[in-house]
Amino acid sequence: MKKLCLLFLLFTITGSFSQGKKIELDEVEIKQKALPEINISGIRYSFKERDYFIKTLLTSRFWSKDFKMKIDLTYFYEDKKKNFLLIEGKTLVKIDSEILFKNHKYKSNKRIKVLLEKIMEVSIIQNNITQIVIKTN
Repeated sequence: MKKLCLLFLLFTITGSFSQGKKIELDEVEIKQKALPEINISGIRYSFKERDYFIKTLLTSRFWSKDFKMKIDLTYFYEDKKKNFLLIEGKTLVKIDSEILFKNHKYKSNKRIKVLLEKIMEVSIIQNNITQIVIKTN
Protein backbone atom coordinates (compact mmCIF):
# COMPACT_ATOMS: atom_id res chain seq x y z
CA MET A 1 0.00 0.00 0.00
CA LYS A 2 2.88 2.39 0.81
CA LYS A 3 4.44 1.71 -2.60
CA LEU A 4 1.12 2.47 -4.31
CA CYS A 5 0.75 5.79 -2.42
CA LEU A 6 4.35 6.71 -3.19
CA LEU A 7 3.85 5.88 -6.87
CA PHE A 8 0.64 7.94 -6.99
CA LEU A 9 2.41 10.91 -5.34
CA LEU A 10 5.29 10.64 -7.81
CA PHE A 11 2.93 10.69 -10.82
CA THR A 12 0.98 13.62 -9.38
CA ILE A 13 4.09 15.74 -8.83
CA THR A 14 5.58 14.90 -12.24
CA GLY A 15 2.25 15.56 -13.94
CA SER A 16 2.03 19.06 -12.51
CA PHE A 17 5.46 20.00 -13.92
CA SER A 18 4.83 18.53 -17.36
CA GLN A 19 2.36 21.20 -18.48
CA GLY A 20 3.20 23.17 -21.60
CA LYS A 21 5.20 26.34 -21.14
CA LYS A 22 4.05 28.15 -24.26
CA ILE A 23 0.45 29.24 -24.69
CA GLU A 24 -0.67 30.45 -28.10
CA LEU A 25 -3.52 32.89 -28.33
CA ASP A 26 -4.59 32.86 -31.97
CA GLU A 27 -8.21 33.82 -31.55
CA VAL A 28 -8.49 36.24 -28.66
CA GLU A 29 -11.47 38.55 -28.57
CA ILE A 30 -11.16 41.78 -26.60
CA LYS A 31 -14.43 43.28 -25.44
CA GLN A 32 -12.98 46.28 -23.58
CA LYS A 33 -10.04 48.53 -24.29
CA ALA A 34 -6.89 47.51 -22.46
CA LEU A 35 -5.63 51.06 -21.95
CA PRO A 36 -7.64 54.07 -20.80
CA GLU A 37 -8.01 56.98 -23.19
CA ILE A 38 -6.80 60.49 -22.60
CA ASN A 39 -8.13 63.37 -24.62
CA ILE A 40 -5.70 66.30 -24.75
CA SER A 41 -7.05 69.40 -26.48
CA GLY A 42 -9.41 67.32 -28.62
CA ILE A 43 -6.89 64.62 -29.66
CA ARG A 44 -7.36 61.08 -28.27
CA TYR A 45 -4.50 58.87 -27.11
CA SER A 46 -4.13 55.65 -25.15
CA PHE A 47 -2.70 56.43 -21.73
CA LYS A 48 -0.91 53.76 -19.70
CA GLU A 49 -0.01 56.01 -16.74
CA ARG A 50 -3.60 56.91 -15.81
CA ASP A 51 -3.51 55.71 -12.19
CA TYR A 52 -0.20 57.43 -11.42
CA PHE A 53 -1.37 60.65 -13.08
CA ILE A 54 -4.69 60.75 -11.17
CA LYS A 55 -2.99 59.92 -7.87
CA THR A 56 -0.45 62.71 -8.42
CA LEU A 57 -3.20 65.14 -9.37
CA LEU A 58 -5.41 64.36 -6.37
CA THR A 59 -2.56 64.58 -3.85
CA SER A 60 -1.36 67.93 -5.23
CA ARG A 61 -2.81 71.39 -4.60
CA PHE A 62 -4.64 71.78 -7.95
CA TRP A 63 -6.94 74.50 -6.54
CA SER A 64 -3.98 76.80 -5.79
CA LYS A 65 -2.76 79.62 -8.04
CA ASP A 66 0.77 78.19 -7.70
CA PHE A 67 -0.19 74.74 -9.05
CA LYS A 68 2.07 73.31 -11.78
CA MET A 69 2.01 69.86 -13.34
CA LYS A 70 3.72 68.51 -16.42
CA ILE A 71 2.43 65.64 -18.52
CA ASP A 72 5.12 63.92 -20.53
CA LEU A 73 3.83 63.64 -24.10
CA THR A 74 6.78 61.54 -25.31
CA TYR A 75 4.52 58.54 -24.59
CA PHE A 76 2.31 59.82 -27.40
CA TYR A 77 4.90 61.39 -29.70
CA GLU A 78 7.82 58.95 -29.84
CA ASP A 79 9.64 61.01 -32.47
CA LYS A 80 9.53 64.27 -30.48
CA LYS A 81 11.81 64.72 -27.50
CA LYS A 82 11.06 66.84 -24.42
CA ASN A 83 7.44 67.45 -25.39
CA PHE A 84 5.38 68.34 -22.31
CA LEU A 85 1.89 69.61 -21.63
CA LEU A 86 2.10 72.09 -18.77
CA ILE A 87 -0.87 72.65 -16.49
CA GLU A 88 -0.37 75.66 -14.27
CA GLY A 89 -2.49 77.91 -12.14
CA LYS A 90 -5.83 77.26 -10.50
CA THR A 91 -7.35 74.11 -12.01
CA LEU A 92 -10.84 72.63 -11.78
CA VAL A 93 -10.96 68.83 -11.51
CA LYS A 94 -14.14 66.82 -12.13
CA ILE A 95 -14.38 63.10 -11.39
CA ASP A 96 -17.47 61.46 -12.88
CA SER A 97 -19.13 64.92 -13.08
CA GLU A 98 -18.35 65.68 -9.39
CA ILE A 99 -16.29 68.85 -8.99
CA LEU A 100 -13.49 68.49 -6.44
CA PHE A 101 -12.67 71.38 -4.15
CA LYS A 102 -9.87 72.05 -1.67
CA ASN A 103 -11.39 69.77 0.99
CA HIS A 104 -12.17 66.82 -1.32
CA LYS A 105 -12.35 63.30 0.14
CA TYR A 106 -9.74 61.64 -2.10
CA LYS A 107 -6.54 62.76 -0.37
CA SER A 108 -5.45 59.47 1.21
CA ASN A 109 -3.83 56.63 -0.74
CA LYS A 110 -6.50 54.18 0.45
CA ARG A 111 -9.39 56.30 -0.84
CA ILE A 112 -7.59 56.99 -4.11
CA LYS A 113 -7.04 53.25 -4.63
CA VAL A 114 -10.77 52.57 -4.14
CA LEU A 115 -11.62 55.47 -6.45
CA LEU A 116 -9.33 54.24 -9.23
CA GLU A 117 -11.27 50.98 -9.45
CA LYS A 118 -14.64 52.74 -9.91
CA ILE A 119 -13.74 55.90 -11.81
CA MET A 120 -15.14 56.40 -15.32
CA GLU A 121 -13.98 59.88 -16.34
CA VAL A 122 -11.68 62.65 -15.09
CA SER A 123 -11.83 66.17 -16.54
CA ILE A 124 -9.22 68.85 -15.97
CA ILE A 125 -10.47 72.34 -16.73
CA GLN A 126 -8.44 75.55 -16.89
CA ASN A 127 -9.75 78.98 -17.85
CA ASN A 128 -13.25 77.48 -18.38
CA ILE A 129 -11.87 75.25 -21.17
CA THR A 130 -11.75 71.47 -20.76
CA GLN A 131 -8.12 70.72 -21.46
CA ILE A 132 -7.80 67.02 -20.54
CA VAL A 133 -10.36 64.23 -20.30
CA ILE A 134 -9.36 60.74 -19.17
CA LYS A 135 -11.85 57.93 -19.79
CA THR A 136 -11.54 54.36 -18.58
CA ASN A 137 -14.33 52.43 -20.26
